[in-house]
Amino acid sequence: MIDSVRYRWEFALLRQRGQYRRSGPLGVRVVLDDELPGARFAYAIGTHVGHAVRRNRIRRQLRSIVQQLDTEMRVNPGRYLIIVSPKALSLTFDDLRAHVSQLVGSR
Repeated sequence: MIDSVRYRWEFALLRQRGQYRRSGPLGVRVVLDDELPGARFAYAIGTHVGHAVRRNRIRRQLRSIVQQLDTEMRVNPGRYLIIVSPKALSLTFDDLRAHVSQLVGSR
């Protein structure tokens, strides 16, 4: 089950103890937690990525990809912050999916 990172203390935990990984134009900060019932995700897409329409589009794509990956391979429980750079806008959906899969699928 996929949920959202909502609380300030969760973001502070990601910032302090999160492991950082990068794949292409995406990065992720991860704090794995087996006590959670599922994975919790947040997305960092700054204004440098583009106008609101572009940021919202990529956020919708990322949410869809994460949902698909969870049904296919069961994403490890924990908190994830996906960080997007402007180069992600030029990726196809399949390329974006490959990068997210690489970031989320590895322990």
